[in-house]
Amino acid sequence: GRGAHSVHLTVGAETTSAGLTTAAFLMCLLTGAGFGFPAVMDRFLGLVERDIDFRKPLPFGGLLQPPSAAATVAATVTPGGSAAEAVEVLTARTVELLRRLAAELDPGFVSEFWRQLPLDRIEFSAQKQFDFYIEYLDTQRSIFRRVQGRTPNLSMADRQKLYEKSLTPV
Repeated sequence: GRGAHSVHLTVGAETTSAGLTTAAFLMCLLTGAGFGFPAVMDRFLGLVERDIDFRKPLPFGGLLQPPSAAATVAATVTPGGSAAEAVEVLTARTVELLRRLAAELDPGFVSEFWRQLPLDRIEFSAQKQFDFYIEYLDTQRSIFRRVQGRTPNLSMADRQKLYEKSLTPV
């Protein structure tokens, strides 16, 4: 429809500004594991530039694509699937992308790379990222309700202006 591009742009901008992208998540994971040096980061950033999978939004909410149809019957904490499912999907995506990155590293360094990035660290980080996502949504909902509650008779355009003004520091 006419507004489809606007919605897509808004979701894309919000996803990027909140850091809810695969590249941002992987950057945090790699840096936290001690891989902030050029031998890893140069290759990682090259993959981010070349491979769209590294630039996708995180698979949360409506963007969650479950690994199987049977998984969709899970209780929904987030639109599109359960919290556990979202963490599982992000963990699987992360492992796949780290494998692609490891294939580009010096072969003598790969075992150290995986030693510093065990599965439990990846799962823990995925859970923390999902927790941030839920907090972020709660904050956005709170702001929206606050603005909407004060402006029951305003048009959407006027509500948007008021919302933007509420984000600007005084």
